[in-house]
Amino acid sequence: MKANVDGDPYVYWAALSKEVESAQEAADFAIELFNKTLDSVFATEYKVAVKGKGNYRTQVSSDYKSHRRRPDQDKIPLLKAAHNALMEEFNAIRADNMEADDLARIWCVEDKNNNIPYVLVHEDKDLNMVPGAHYNPKKDELYHVSEDEADLWFHKQLLMGDSADNIKGLYRIGPKKADAWLKDIKPENRLDFVISKWQEYHPNDWYDRLLVCGQLIYIKQTIDDKWVLPI
Repeated sequence: MKANVDGDPYVYWAALSKEVESAQEAADFAIELFNKTLDSVFATEYKVAVKGKGNYRTQVSSDYKSHRRRPDQDKIPLLKAAHNALMEEFNAIRADNMEADDLARIWCVEDKNNNIPYVLVHEDKDLNMVPGAHYNPKKDELYHVSEDEADLWFHKQLLMGDSADNIKGLYRIGPKKADAWLKDIKPENRLDFVISKWQEYHPNDWYDRLLVCGQLIYIKQTIDDKWVLPI
């Protein structure tokens, strides 16, 4: 089994642990956590993605994740140490001009096309738009997402946005309302339904608003991939 891993959570878990006080301890803990995951999913090979330079989403919207609190200054050396440990110990690859979860999904798509069994390792709900085997290391939970479930989750996010990342969806539309709306909509009609709701809420500028929401929400399937909205 191949593990395609979003490595960023390991960096934060290690560096921000109350038990970690030095850069070396952060590095060692990140390695320990990652090895535990490899054992849990019985990985015979793996690829790890970590934060790189830049992120195209900030060019789509300057508000993207702008409300998030920056780490305390004393934690920055610990974060760097954990990040470097994953790169040195496990050959983690920097996800430049995107996010680690983009790179992890790209690998999953490549593996699927080449009939390579894989598990996507992450703790980010956004990656539930990716069909296949998933493992959440924080919950020690292995689960499967079907093609329909993955597609449904993406269209739900197009309605809701994502307050955690400062992505604006439709006003006061949360999971329950989105579920109710999409419950009886066939997969091939979901995007048209989403468009109709954005037109209802924002008749004058729905296209631009939905395009921004979608491009921020969408996780790449290829390096040059970009979500587009049919006219």
